[in-house]
Amino acid sequence: MGKINIKEIAKRTIRDYAIYIVSVLLLGYLLISLYFVNHFYFNTFINGVDVSLNAHKDVEKMIKNYVQDYTLQIDERNGVKEEISSLEIGMRYNEKTAFSNIFKNQLSLN
Repeated sequence: MGKINIKEIAKRTIRDYAIYIVSVLLLGYLLISLYFVNHFYFNTFINGVDVSLNAHKDVEKMIKNYVQDYTLQIDERNGVKEEISSLEIGMRYNEKTAFSNIFKNQLSLN
């Protein structure tokens, strides 16, 4: 049997662990980046609607529902409260304004 060089084995295992750790971190970063290619970032709000971590295609439905259910509450004098619905003021969803501009400005791989 030949001699076993402990220093060489220790260097090899440290190098192997370093490669393993860097690989796992790189893979994790890549997977998270790929997730955010199709989803909005954390704490993303569009016109008061929280769209964080939602897919791009689901956001349009969320905004449409928000516009339909929107009510404006007015606090008048003497404690009187009045509510005005989105239908009463003619509020509607503008389909020309695309969320894709906000979505494209996200740099998912940075």
